[in-house]
Amino acid sequence: LPQVATEHNWDRQTFLKQTCIKAGLPTDAWEAEDAEIYVFSAQVFGEDTSE
Repeated sequence: LPQVATEHNWDRQTFLKQTCIKAGLPTDAWEAEDAEIYVFSAQVFGEDTSE
């Protein structure tokens, strides 16, 4: 999922809304007072399939 936001040029709000949708939550669930949002980094690996 992390690379999807970059590929689609999503801003923070769009990323959070789309993450809620993927989790089956209302799109504004991330704005709830008791919501916890964690920041992470990821390394994305893949194969070179150009050959």
